[in-house]
Formats: sequence, C-alpha cells, structure tokens
Amino acid sequence: DFPPRSEASAFRKSQGVRKTRTDRNRGQNESLYSIGNTLLNGKTPYLRSFAALRLGNSGQKSSYVYLRKALRDKDPQVVISSVHAIGKLKLEHSAPDLALLFRRGNTAIKNSILETIGIIENYSSFREIIISGMQDTSSVIRRKSLRLFNYLQRKRSAR
Repeated sequence: DFPPRSEASAFRKSQGVRKTRTDRNRGQNESLYSIGNTLLNGKTPYLRSFAALRLGNSGQKSSYVYLRKALRDKDPQVVISSVHAIGKLKLEHSAPDLALLFRRGNTAIKNSILETIGIIENYSSFREIIISGMQDTSSVIRRKSLRLFNYLQRKRSAR
C-alpha cells in the first residue's frame, strides 16, 4: 500500500526531494478560462477535442459555459468530445441543449448523447431525447434508446 498523501509528502521532504517547478504549477498552469478558450478557438479539431475532454476531467461544472458553445462546433469529433465531457460532469441541466443537438445530429452524435444519458441516469431530464431516439430512422439508435428507456425505467421502479 502507498502511504497517505501527507505521509508521502513528509517522506519526500525527509529524503530531500523537492517539488519540481512542474509539480508546483501543474494545477495553476491552465485555468478553466484558458482551457475553455482553447476549446472554442483552438486551431485544430484535435486541440479542441482534447480541451473538451480536459474540461470534462476537471470536475468543474462551471465549464458547461464552454462545453455548451462547443456543441455547435463544425467538427463532429469536437461535438462528441463535448458531449462526453458533459456526461463525465453529469450535467443534467444540459438536457435542452442535448435535445436540440440530438434532433440535428448524425448517428455518431446521437449515439454519444445516448451514452451520456446512460452515464447521467436521469430519465425525467432526458425523456424527450429517449422517446425521440425510439422513433429515429436508424435502427441502431432506436435499439439503444429502447435499451436505455428500459434500463432507466427499471432503475426508477427499484427506488
């Protein structure tokens, strides 16, 4: 087993191990604003997608300000990364924006939205999307929506 964080820090000090400059600045190097700015204005889709994932991993629900705008990015991979970040942050209040995206999105985007709903696990917030998905032209989306509907209904009735 590893020692708790405080003991590990004491051990490092006793061994003369200093924190490096990168250790000290790791959390401070890039603010939420900086990452959000990269998401919205990054030169390549790869940079923007990575920024979306970083916002999702930040644990900061306030990053939705940036993720919401990125749902309109011209590159589908950036949109999908933003949807995944929303799921990671479990942002239930994203339902209206995701519903709008679901109506106009392609199969990959719809699939990512359904995955996100499965992570957030709130049927009432996302009911409109699930019902719409069960009526989609894609059989893959219809099946996934039906499975999600059944899963969330069972979960609701178990409470």
